[in-house]
Amino acid sequence: MFNDEILNTMTKKTIANILVPTDFSECAANALEAAISVAKVHNARITLLHVVSPIPEFYGLQKDRIVKEQQQELLDSQSDRIMKLGNSLQENHGLSVVPIIVVGQTVATVLETAKALDVDLIVMGTHGIKGFREFLIGSNTYGVTEKSASPVLSIPQSSITNGFEKIMFPVRNIPNALEKYEFLKTFVATGNASLFIYGIYKIDDEHLMEAYKKVSAFVKGIENDWLSIKLTSVITEESLADEALEQAAQMKCDLIVITSKVTSSFNDFFLGKFAQQVINHSIMPVLHIK
Repeated sequence: MFNDEILNTMTKKTIANILVPTDFSECAANALEAAISVAKVHNARITLLHVVSPIPEFYGLQKDRIVKEQQQELLDSQSDRIMKLGNSLQENHGLSVVPIIVVGQTVATVLETAKALDVDLIVMGTHGIKGFREFLIGSNTYGVTEKSASPVLSIPQSSITNGFEKIMFPVRNIPNALEKYEFLKTFVATGNASLFIYGIYKIDDEHLMEAYKKVSAFVKGIENDWLSIKLTSVITEESLADEALEQAAQMKCDLIVITSKVTSSFNDFFLGKFAQQVINHSIMPVLHIK
């Protein structure tokens, strides 16, 4: 159920350090544009991270030497590329940019870097995944989102981000559903945005009326934070993620904000988690806060 003390326990958090992994693809470039927009609002530093996959080693001194030379050549070329990108961002946008290049596996390296630098936000592009494949392997973005302690902003390749002014916050009947609101408020950092709180509940959820009353009271307490705020609720037998995505598309929202405490049980994984479904299928940016 919802926490009665939400408004009393939320703490203010600044956004000063943004981590942006890049593979120099169009998808990554789109995510970088979104990160630039956020960095300008918060006067934040951008850490650009490029992860180079290790070249498999072979037995034998001669083959091992060749592999090391190939790895170094790849590192040198990619280092030059990310340095040029970082310099371009600093010159064109006046931002503080720190380029980093690391040899490793993408998800693990992003998580290790985020923890080491204590970043406030990770911004990543996502291609989206269709069908049964999403349950078996997922994406780098979801892999990071699943394990990251930092909030993750995922940017679909097809989306164009010019700031966030119409925001959907889907609320489910789960513990602490609203407790991360303060980060959302900090993230938006403007009184010119509209917030749409969308209560989505399963038809067999318990204590629905109690949940609705608590969300309604919460909305009244934050009305002055937004240009406008609206609360709508729906009870459904369908997928909660599908309901949220359909409604967000109809309202032409430019950001969906989700919170969750991800579990790792096989049953949850196989059925498809709310967060995974939203991130992988959304046509608009998704901010995931744990």
